[in-house]
Amino acid sequence: MAARSFRQLRSQRGLLILGILWWAWVGYAWLTSVVDPEEGAVRIVMFAAMAGFLVVSLCIPEAFDDLGLTFAIAYGFVRGCQIALFALASEGDPGLQRSVAGLAGGTAVGVGLLVVASFFDGSLQGGIWALALL
Repeated sequence: MAARSFRQLRSQRGLLILGILWWAWVGYAWLTSVVDPEEGAVRIVMFAAMAGFLVVSLCIPEAFDDLGLTFAIAYGFVRGCQIALFALASEGDPGLQRSVAGLAGGTAVGVGLLVVASFFDGSLQGGIWALALL
């Protein structure tokens, strides 16, 4: 019984991590339809985001334990790079600027919740992660 509960907990945590990473992937898929990733400054920021994603990926096995804060900060950096590029691309487009502002606000709340979750354990931590995913 305890082994099954442990496997279920690991599966739930895995789904939460997958959901968080999926949001980042969707954001970059949307971003590359707005900016040219081959352009000089854009390319540099994209490489910086890739480095951030490397840190995120290295933290995944311990994201609910010792590396939770590092995961949250690296994820925030990745999403910050995305928002910065969106902001750059939205110059002169009020509709896109409103979307970027909404994205920035939602991302700040989500990353903030991940940071808070890194200081808790158990069900409370999982619940905060679930809120961050919304």
